[in-house]
Amino acid sequence: MSKVYIACGHGVSDNGSWDPGCVYGSHTEADLMLPITRAFVRFARYNGITVYTDSTTDRHQNMNACIREANRIGVDAYISLHCDYSGAPTGTYPYYYTGSKEGKKLASSLNQSVMKMMNLKTRGLHASKTLGELTNTNATACIFETGSIKSDLKRFQNNPKRYGLALARGLCDYFGMDFSFLIKPKMNLLIRKSASLKSKKIGTLDKNGVYRITELSADGTRGKTSAGWITVTPKYVNLVSTDSTFTIQTKMKLLVRETASLGSKKSGSLDGQYKITQISRDGTRGKTAAGWITITGKYVTFI
Repeated sequence: MSKVYIACGHGVSDNGSWDPGCVYGSHTEADLMLPITRAFVRFARYNGITVYTDSTTDRHQNMNACIREANRIGVDAYISLHCDYSGAPTGTYPYYYTGSKEGKKLASSLNQSVMKMMNLKTRGLHASKTLGELTNTNATACIFETGSIKSDLKRFQNNPKRYGLALARGLCDYFGMDFSFLIKPKMNLLIRKSASLKSKKIGTLDKNGVYRITELSADGTRGKTSAGWITVTPKYVNLVSTDSTFTIQTKMKLLVRETASLGSKKSGSLDGQYKITQISRDGTRGKTAAGWITITGKYVTFI
């Protein structure tokens, strides 16, 4: 299983002082990168990648601490997320260590996915022999400049989860892994036979459900479900991670099982409103305090 370290750029320095990174008004690099990093971590883990990070327990370590931890663990890849200063133009700006073919491949895989899914320009890939997160890491490394803190601010604020998803998709591409994720429609969605918007209409996808996307179109705007292809831009769907929490209303009395498996032991039934704290990988089962239930549109309504 692939192991990576995903770092949120800047944070608490070795001497205990706070390093915010670049600043634009009340916005700091460290704070803007945190939700993107967390989304990246969640979607990478959902796809079976073992991820170590400074972002999920509010440790928010500085770069030196992240490098030391990554080297101690012995990860396969090290990725650090940053954004560029306010005077920088829009677009991504990934760095890799000079002469590292794997580093360039990693930077390119991440960059291509982000460009497609975020509709974001790039300022190109850049090789460096001087940046500490590239020179001091034992693993293949990439410093991913996600854009300008000024020019790309709205992208960071409005779609951090989608940005993290795009990075996870790129990481899966780098490792040659299949990539999938869960969505919840904001409305009933038209289903087509192929990714083309001109292909045959074959039905609609009920908004009262969570669905697994197993394939993306080249531009990242269309996704394949078990029923067919739908549009997966933020206007039409919300991204859902397996650790998401939300509330459902049952449409009937539902059987509760001890695990997500339909073959596991029955442990009662539920009828009413309940909080879902975990989702099965295929998006059809949800965990309540009492146990696991089916959460497809036929059985529950999302509140």
